[in-house]
Amino acid sequence: MNGLELVSIVIVTYNSEKFIEQTLDSCLKQTYRNIEIIISDDNSEDNTLQICTEWKEKNNCEFELKIVTSNMRAGIPANCNRGAKASAGSWLKFLGADDILVSDAIEKLMLSRKEHTGIIFSRFETFGDKIQFADIYPYSFTWNIIKERSCSVDDFSHWRFLLGFSNVALGVMISRETFYQNGTYDERYYLLEDLPLWYKVLSSTASVSFCESITVKYRIHAHQATAAGISKILKSDLLLFNRSVRKKFAIPYYHNLLQILANSNKKYTFLKYIDIFQWYISIYNRMFR
Repeated sequence: MNGLELVSIVIVTYNSEKFIEQTLDSCLKQTYRNIEIIISDDNSEDNTLQICTEWKEKNNCEFELKIVTSNMRAGIPANCNRGAKASAGSWLKFLGADDILVSDAIEKLMLSRKEHTGIIFSRFETFGDKIQFADIYPYSFTWNIIKERSCSVDDFSHWRFLLGFSNVALGVMISRETFYQNGTYDERYYLLEDLPLWYKVLSSTASVSFCESITVKYRIHAHQATAAGISKILKSDLLLFNRSVRKKFAIPYYHNLLQILANSNKKYTFLKYIDIFQWYISIYNRMFR
């Protein structure tokens, strides 16, 4: 289409009937028009697939919409990979089935590319019924490391990225070439799709770009807003990833181990307050919001 590169928006779904139409509507409103939508469903037990099919028929989209399914739950990384495999775009934008793309998100991300860019990071903000004040991610500590990495590659930036990692997943768009060169999402994990891949990409020679704009609205559900800690499955994923970096980065390993334990068991909450690195990162994020 007019020489524009094709961007594949890969929406990963599982029992997503409540919000999937809003997510699809946000894709339809994109100012960048050479897109396709891939819905990759992880064996939903509700009406997600029916709603997606009806939405496609109702909107008579000018772009392609594909639905790929699984006959068993495989987890988020495998679901993302399934969607990527079904896509044709030279760029991949992964999106949760309850999140909202800002109308000019893809356009701004594409305009942020430099020559040979392999991955683009941007900002995103939270919203939801129980959210009084929106948080903007990634937090400053992580965001400034990403901006530095766009200029050069060094182990110290990787060390700090692991030390102060905050959520970056929703703001990322990655080239197809970079995605496959770095091994796609690691299917040893069940929930943790983002951190292992982004760390691998940032540790590689891939060219990094960044976009200061907010490109995604990240929905926080009522139970997320009030719940404390992390699930057993996520804890297992985080421990597995943390062990993989132990030999090269001992200090981030022990720092993250303390944080995982503190957030997975109430009796270890005190560990949050004896970690000097966490104090430093928290103060930094407050000062440089």
